[in-house]
Amino acid sequence: MSEPSTVPIVDSPAASAEPIDECAAFGVEGYNLNLQIAGVFILFGVSLLGTLIPLLAKRLVKKSTNLIAVFKMFGAGALLAVALIHMLIPAVEMLNNKCLPAEFTSYSAWAGALALFALLSANLMQIFLQRASRNAKDHSEKDNCHVLPLTLEDKRKRLDAYLLEGAVFVHSVIIGVAIGTTGGDEYVPLVIALAFHQFVEGLAISSLIAEAFFHEKYKAGFMAMLYTIATPIGAVIGILVHENANMNNVASLLLQGILESLAAGLLIYDAIASIIVPFYSSEQFTNSSLGFQFLCISAKWLGALILAIIGYWA
Repeated sequence: MSEPSTVPIVDSPAASAEPIDECAAFGVEGYNLNLQIAGVFILFGVSLLGTLIPLLAKRLVKKSTNLIAVFKMFGAGALLAVALIHMLIPAVEMLNNKCLPAEFTSYSAWAGALALFALLSANLMQIFLQRASRNAKDHSEKDNCHVLPLTLEDKRKRLDAYLLEGAVFVHSVIIGVAIGTTGGDEYVPLVIALAFHQFVEGLAISSLIAEAFFHEKYKAGFMAMLYTIATPIGAVIGILVHENANMNNVASLLLQGILESLAAGLLIYDAIASIIVPFYSSEQFTNSSLGFQFLCISAKWLGALILAIIGYWA
């Protein structure tokens, strides 16, 4: 009985190729360590420059109130663009990534819900602050003490500065990690875009710090420096972990998405409710010339426009 004939099996490329797991760890191609180190110092330098301009203007320019107001409106527009374009949209993508469990992605509005939670929480903190300040004022009046260390407006400005600083610090560390794990041809355009991003954002944060901590130059300097080092810190972390980088694992996606969503909500609330609306209803704006009002409105739109354009690359 003859043996059954056999047909040799030839492995085709399609049959032999293993499916690519997009959720698994992967190395970064075209990684240039020297370029990465240079990028850390570039981002540090432009962040420092952005934060120094409003602080120095506040100290050196006589009658700098109007100048700081223009910086503040420019910053408010920039912060709104950062929140909506650079934070919330990436957070939506992260929290709907296919690498997350289906039980989580079945609800597609996690980013918006978390941003809403942060926004309402910021409003609640301001309500508590207002109530606590009024109680302190009542006690002081009963004790015949009419000089308060800080007015309600001063405390509100400080709370706004702390919330903004925290939100932007988290965002800056996250984008630093992202750039530290980026290689190849994408790196240089990304660094250029982020350099402009950090400079404009530094102007925004520092203009608020200059107003909230005018009489405490050391605290103002510390908060400005905290922003300045945030992105370089993130970039160094990215450099250290780039060989085993996996930005698509569940923990990484959830951590980034949740933090970016919360930070976006804080920025949206503070930019509108704590900066734009109070300024437009203030005597400084309502009693000013039409030219100054136009300048402030234009500065706000310009800040938003610049950060929106930068969002094309970063």
